[in-house]
Amino acid sequence: MAADFFALTEFFNNPKKLNVKAISIIQKAGRSVACDSINSKVFFASNDGVYEYSAKTLKPIEFRKERISASKLYLLNNVLWIATFNNGFITYDGKSTKSEDNINRLIKGKQINTFKIKNGIVWIATERCLNKINIKNETAEYYDLSDGLMSRQINDIAFMNDNVYLATNTGIIHFKGNTPSINKTPPQIAITLVSIGNQSVNLVFKKEIDYSNNKIGFHFISPCFRARGKFHYKYRLDGLDTNWTIVPAVNNEVIYASLPAGDFTFEVKAINEDGVESLKAETFLFTIKKPFWQEIWFYVVVAASGALLVYLISLSVIKNIRRKAEIKNDLISSKLTAIRAQMNPHFMYNTLNSIQDLILQSDIKNTNYYLSKFSSLMRKILEFSEKEKVFLDEEVEMLNYYLELEKLRFGDKFKYAINFEKEVETTRLLVPPMIIQPFIENAIKHGLLHNKGDQKLDIKFRLDYSVLICEITDNGVGRKRSEEIKARNSKNHPSFATQAIDKHMYLLNSVKGKKYSLQIIDLYEAEMAIGTKVIISIPI
Repeated sequence: MAADFFALTEFFNNPKKLNVKAISIIQKAGRSVACDSINSKVFFASNDGVYEYSAKTLKPIEFRKERISASKLYLLNNVLWIATFNNGFITYDGKSTKSEDNINRLIKGKQINTFKIKNGIVWIATERCLNKINIKNETAEYYDLSDGLMSRQINDIAFMNDNVYLATNTGIIHFKGNTPSINKTPPQIAITLVSIGNQSVNLVFKKEIDYSNNKIGFHFISPCFRARGKFHYKYRLDGLDTNWTIVPAVNNEVIYASLPAGDFTFEVKAINEDGVESLKAETFLFTIKKPFWQEIWFYVVVAASGALLVYLISLSVIKNIRRKAEIKNDLISSKLTAIRAQMNPHFMYNTLNSIQDLILQSDIKNTNYYLSKFSSLMRKILEFSEKEKVFLDEEVEMLNYYLELEKLRFGDKFKYAINFEKEVETTRLLVPPMIIQPFIENAIKHGLLHNKGDQKLDIKFRLDYSVLICEITDNGVGRKRSEEIKARNSKNHPSFATQAIDKHMYLLNSVKGKKYSLQIIDLYEAEMAIGTKVIISIPI
C-alpha cells in the first residue's frame, strides 16, 4: 500500500520518470468493471451491454440471447453479479447466465443503481429505497425516507466495521448495519427545510416574516434506521400551541397558514420505536411582523377618521331630517292649496247660485239633492285633509260629488264618465287624497268652459303592474287656445296652476320615495285642437 502511494506520488511529480503505457481494451462508454484475477478475466459494463475480456478476446455476455443493460458489476466467489436496469439481478458463472429470482422477488424497485455484498447480505439501492436482503434465508428489510434517508438517489455503498455508509445526492449517511434488540439511543433530529410562502429560506437563527406572507412550513428528518418507519415525531409552535402534537414518521412536514403577528419558536423531536426521545429539540425562531393596521399610529388615524365620519354622518342625518320636515310641511301646504282650490269662493258661489235657481223654480226635490251633494263634498274634503291615503272608491265618490255639482252649473251639454278596467279593485287600492280632482278642475275650467258645443269629460282607471294609471280626457279648446283667452281676460279667477300641480307631485315623490309622474298630451285632428289628455301615474 505504501509502495503504491509512493509510485503514484512519483508519477504526479515526474510522469516521464515512470514507464507508464495505457492500453485500450474496448472503446465504449463504461459504467462498471470487475476483475477475476484467478481466471485472468475482466468484466466490463458499457452502454450497449456487458462484455468478458480474456486472452485478448472480447465477447458479449447475453441473457436469453439479448444484450444486458447493466448499472453495476460485482464478483463474488468467481461468480459475476450483474445489476440490471430492468431485470433485477443476473449471475454469470463463466458459462451461462441466470436470473436470481429468489432475490429479485424481494427487491422493491425496478432500477438497481448500485449494490454491495457482505457476509451473505446483499445491500441494493433502487429508485425506491435501500434493500437489505439475506441470501441464505431469503429475508429482506427496507430503508426509505421514513427511516431517515435524506435522498432516494443512492450512488454507492461502503462498509467499515459495523457501519454502513451511503453516498447520496444530499450527502453521506451512515448507520449501524446490525442493531441491538432494544434501542436505547436517543434519535437525532434535524430541520432540513424551512419555507415561507412557496420559497425556501436559509436556516438562520431567527427570521422576520411580513404579515402578508405569513405561511410557513417545516420539513424535518431523523435517521432512525432500526425503527423501520415505526418511530414518531412530536412538534409544537411555541407562541401558538402549548401541547405537543405526535405524528407518524411519514408525516415529516408541517405547514402553518395565516399565523397572527408575534414571536414564535418551532420545536420538533423524534421518538424511536422503543419510546426514546431526542435529547434536545431542534428549534427555529421567527417573528411575524405586525400589519400596519395593528400599529399605534393606525389606531390614532382610525379613531380620528371615525370621529370625523360620525360628525359628518350626524350633519347629514340632521340635514336629511330637516329636509324631510320641510318637504312634509310643503306637502301639507300643497294639500291645503288643493283644498282651497276645491273650496274656492268662485266654485262655491257658482254652486250655491245654481242651487238658488232651483229654489226660485220651487224645485224642492233637486234643491235637496244638490244641497246634499254639496254638503257631502265639503265633508269629504275636510275628512281627506287629515289622511295621507284613502281608498280609490272614496276618492272616486268625492269626484262624483264634485262633477255632479259642476253638471248642475253647465247643464245637459256637460257629460262625464268614470270607467275602470276589470283588474282595478277600488276597495283595495290606496291613493293620496285629492290627487285627481285638481286635474279635473283644470280640464273643466281651461278646456270645457270655452267649448260652446257639447262638453265631454272621460275619466279612466287602469293598472300597469304596480302602477295605477288615471287618464283624464276632455274635448275642450286645448291649452294653447286657453292661454290666449286667459291672456285677454285679466279678470280671470286664479286656478290651481300647473306649477302648483308639479310641486305637489315633486313633494309626493320626495316624501313617499316613489315615482309619481304626470304627462299632458294635446289632442289634434287635422291640425285643429280637439282637447287634452292628462295621464297620472300613481304607485300603489
